[in-house]
Amino acid sequence: MTIKTKIFAGLSAVFLSFAVVAGLVFWFNIYESYEELKSAGARRDLARVVDAIEANVEHLTLNAKDWATWDDTYRFVSGTMPEYEEANLYFSAVANIDMNHLSISALDGRVAWGKSFDLETEAELAVPGLPSETTVAPAGWLRAAADGRIVAGLISTPQGPMMVGGQPVLRNDGSGPPAGLFLFARFLDDDVVADVRSRTKVTFDLIPLPVVGDAMPGPAPVTVTAITSETLAAETSLLDIEGRPIARIKAAIPRSVTALGRRTILAAGGALLVAWLLAVLAALLLIQRIAITPLSNLTRTVAEIGRDDDLGRTVSSDREDEIGVLATEFDGMLAQIRTARRRLEDQSYYTGMADVARGVLHNIRNALNPLGIGVWRLSQRIENRPHDTLRQAAAELRAGTVAADRAAKLLDFIVARSEELARQDGEAIADLTMIAERSKHIEEIVQTYDEMGRQGSELAPVDIALSAREAKRQALALAKKPLTITIAESMPAVLGQSTTVTQVLANLFVNAAEAIDAGDVEAGEISLSVEPADGARQDTVRLAIRDNGAGLPAGSEVKIFERGFSTKTSGGRGVGLHWCANSMAVMGGSISVTSAGPGRGATFHLTFKQALKEAA
Repeated sequence: MTIKTKIFAGLSAVFLSFAVVAGLVFWFNIYESYEELKSAGARRDLARVVDAIEANVEHLTLNAKDWATWDDTYRFVSGTMPEYEEANLYFSAVANIDMNHLSISALDGRVAWGKSFDLETEAELAVPGLPSETTVAPAGWLRAAADGRIVAGLISTPQGPMMVGGQPVLRNDGSGPPAGLFLFARFLDDDVVADVRSRTKVTFDLIPLPVVGDAMPGPAPVTVTAITSETLAAETSLLDIEGRPIARIKAAIPRSVTALGRRTILAAGGALLVAWLLAVLAALLLIQRIAITPLSNLTRTVAEIGRDDDLGRTVSSDREDEIGVLATEFDGMLAQIRTARRRLEDQSYYTGMADVARGVLHNIRNALNPLGIGVWRLSQRIENRPHDTLRQAAAELRAGTVAADRAAKLLDFIVARSEELARQDGEAIADLTMIAERSKHIEEIVQTYDEMGRQGSELAPVDIALSAREAKRQALALAKKPLTITIAESMPAVLGQSTTVTQVLANLFVNAAEAIDAGDVEAGEISLSVEPADGARQDTVRLAIRDNGAGLPAGSEVKIFERGFSTKTSGGRGVGLHWCANSMAVMGGSISVTSAGPGRGATFHLTFKQALKEAA
């Protein structure tokens, strides 16, 4: 669907349904926002009620501190001041501070003094749960006092909810250890409720509840419901000191804000409907002329260029606005793409040739290094052959003028030198054999790349053990430190190119040997082993090449396979591992590396396709 069709269809649909949609939007968003605003106000009102009750509890707890932090109280609860009771503990002392209960308990649960009163009748009350002659303080309260903590909150009693506040009994200077718990309690009666109503300006009712169930996981929720169109009902629970509901608070809140919101919405909605209708009519004409028609033409032309891949075509426009600028810039972009395509085609060819050349040269260089060493050893043996001394000994014997013992020594000398020459000849033959093998290997490298260039890369079963032994010879020939290379005895065949696999292993073995030479170890160790196959890829062979060399710096595990990147301090060209990564990818495999850090060696992980076993 075109932009033109979408705009006209959308505006037409909106025009026909706007009245209904606007009304719903206003009702369910703005009007409900007014409702939510008032609901939030109702929640705040109830929160102020709860805060006021908690403030009463806090005040009661502070009063208890005046009595609890007193040497006389400390001595009384400790049992060393019996006259304290007669001087301080009587009804008027409790009534004067509007308390219904006062108790002093030792930490072992013994109640030194504890009584509850009806302040109107002055009658003594029996309040379960509060310390008295027959009831001890709850163990949790005593533990809090022993830890120097206060006890504050609400409790449920048969006479109604009570506010309690307790303090640990300490000396005048606040020092301890705590000797007991001093507790005040007051009923949450009509007088307290009236005081809270006066302070919060909230009309509410307090309804006691039976204590059942476990403690709530958090603050009591507040529910707000509509009673009438002008009044909201808000409710929440008061929680006791254990977090269980003990009373229900209910309040009726006027909905004056909601009524005002309803009138405002009706007026604003009508005005908005008229304004929107006029704006739509004007927009239809302007959009058609200014944007839809030019964009349709531009879109059609661009689509044709993309479909036909005709980069020589242009979409020029004589417009001077954004659409005209877009057309001009698009023409410029097409010109840049044409130029970039030509350059990319040229660069792609030369880059590919350069990568191939670098890979060939790197592998030939690795093969030439042991060849050069073999030629040098051969030249040294030839230069050091004892020709002159043998000729002198032979000349003396031919002259026949030497004594018998001298002749015997000359014969022994000639025999020893002959044996030495035979040994050197054997070593020279070994060097010549190695030189021939290296030359043949170089020829195989060149032939492999020539075949790859002419007919692509065909994969065939490769004996990993055979390739590893060839790579091992190259690494041992170049190692500067004592080096041990261990190859697993049983290794499965893989799919690949024999020469390429050998060169990959040789590159990795040589790199490991160079890392060992650069490290702090006295003797190097390299191992080639088979790793368990990935559970999801049982058709693969995973190899691990481990060394105890210089290791890798953190963060180089990925960059090490990039062209030009090398961790070597000198002589590194960043070609070998890049070539290995490309070669493994060509053979359908992969290569990665892990290292515990500098000085802790490295492990290269190779993944090959497994060669299918021949049927028995």
